[in-house]
Amino acid sequence: MRRTWGAVGVALGAAAAAAQPPPALTPAEAVGKVGEAHSVEFVVKSTGPKTKDGRLYLNSHPNPTWEGNFAAVIEAADAGRFPGGAKGLEKFYLGKQVRVTGRIETFKNGPGVRAGPDKLAVTNPNPPRDPLEAPPPPDPVPDDFDPRPPSYLPYYLVAAGLVLLAAWYVLRERNRRRDARDGG
Repeated sequence: MRRTWGAVGVALGAAAAAAQPPPALTPAEAVGKVGEAHSVEFVVKSTGPKTKDGRLYLNSHPNPTWEGNFAAVIEAADAGRFPGGAKGLEKFYLGKQVRVTGRIETFKNGPGVRAGPDKLAVTNPNPPRDPLEAPPPPDPVPDDFDPRPPSYLPYYLVAAGLVLLAAWYVLRERNRRRDARDGG
């Protein structure tokens, strides 16, 4: 009886261990594993460049051309099936920790994995920042922003003209009254 329960315990432990996914690789580890299927986990530090055929790259490094960069590549045909939608993918994934699973391939800017909606998952929406890393860029300036402040000079000139006109009128009336009083 004890052997039976012991065997059941070992079998359940092995099944639980087999059910857990293997630990994800870092981008540095994934660079040397081109052609193999793995899960890679990283923080999306930049997006793009979008290619002519509509691919979007979620990069592990702020500079996508850096030799240690790893990318999750989203094809244009799949973009609408992701949580951020086809237009908002860059903002949705930027700054989040993601896990991408698939065959590691070499792309234009280095190694990466083609990411479908079932192969890319956000594992931490607010990962801790590296203290040695530069702060993220500020939000882009809206399109309707005018860097030149409006000129108020015409308004000042009109106001100055009205003040001069009022002063002239007051002086003219004063002179008329004086001349009328003096009889001349």
